[in-house]
Amino acid sequence: KALEDLRTRQLCEHSENLQAKDEEHHKNLEDFKRQLRGELDALQDRHCNELSSAHNALKEKEEQHAKALEDLRTRQLCEHSENLQAKDEEHHKNLEDFKRQLRGELDALQDRHCNELSSAHNALKEKEEQHAKALEDLR
Repeated sequence: KALEDLRTRQLCEHSENLQAKDEEHHKNLEDFKRQLRGELDALQDRHCNELSSAHNALKEKEEQHAKALEDLRTRQLCEHSENLQAKDEEHHKNLEDFKRQLRGELDALQDRHCNELSSAHNALKEKEEQHAKALEDLR
């Protein structure tokens, strides 16, 4: 009888220990999820800010180029039409080249941030799976 009581107490203690560890692992998993979600949100905010800044820079450069082109047209109105046409085309080509360059940089920045977000998401998913396995192993 005493041996049976001892075994029962030990089983209860073991069960309580497992329950405590399970709760601790669950809390750790939730803390990790919150941390990763915070990091993902911060990364997304940074990405949005960088995209917005790049968009504003593109818009400003487009405005500068458009203004420069308009100024050039105004100054050269009385010049020979072929010369005016050649310069107009050159500025337009430079503007288009610059647009393509900035759009390429924006695409590369977006791709990099998408990859970072994807990696962070995969890390979160992997940690969640590891914690779930650890919890399952404890049970």
